[in-house]
Amino acid sequence: MAKVLIGWRLLHYLPLFVYKNKFLSLNKIGHVTVPTLFVSGLADNLVPPRMMSELHQKCGSNNKQLLQFEVGTHNETWTSPGYYHSLATFLRDARVRRGIDPPSSPPPPSFIESV
Repeated sequence: MAKVLIGWRLLHYLPLFVYKNKFLSLNKIGHVTVPTLFVSGLADNLVPPRMMSELHQKCGSNNKQLLQFEVGTHNETWTSPGYYHSLATFLRDARVRRGIDPPSSPPPPSFIESV
């Protein structure tokens, strides 16, 4: 994130051991095989939404979904219309796919690309 936010060329040459917090998400996400929901606010000015799209694309799960909220910001995406409904739908569908819950009614529309 420092490279993204600050953009200093020097940061690109610092070895990994220099960083206190190492979030190697891109290296790890390909090994994820459990149902995975990626939530992104397209109005996020701190973390570029393209980073969430890249994680979604590289995720190794067969059951993955990307929710993008047009008015979602870094800290307020949870207030976007449809946010909680989308989370509940994803969780319910994941349980149905695993055979935990039988489908009781037709599922609501999926929100794969954007809401």
